[in-house]
Amino acid sequence: MWFLGVIAFYEGIGYEAIGTNVRIVRVVPHVVDYKIPEAGLGGNLYIGYVNVSLNPFLYPLSYLLGNGKSSCIAKVFDGPILVGKRNEAVDTAKFGAVFPQFLTNLPYFLFVAFLIAQFLEKLHHKVLFPHRPSQRANLNV
Repeated sequence: MWFLGVIAFYEGIGYEAIGTNVRIVRVVPHVVDYKIPEAGLGGNLYIGYVNVSLNPFLYPLSYLLGNGKSSCIAKVFDGPILVGKRNEAVDTAKFGAVFPQFLTNLPYFLFVAFLIAQFLEKLHHKVLFPHRPSQRANLNV
């Protein structure tokens, strides 16, 4: 199940970003009467909007419910000390668009993981006991 979860969140396999947009809102520091800016109140607010298309093989329940495409808006503040948060706004929006659909498809992932575990158990048993004698060979005539 862990493997399915990893590929479901991997861009290009689990989903494809079909539209991204980042808007920047400049936050100007509040100036007090003495014309001294208050520290830490200025910076940029990045508003990231993402529209993703989900992989129908990994998210079949979403497609059955009519949610094959998902979107999300994320806001990330870039203060005077923290810089370079533009890409983080887009990544946060991508996660916000995919994660609710992942939770919707969690029963599907559990079922597929169960089938894979059963298959691997049978394969392991065949490898461990390749020439198991039949019960008729053990009968004394």
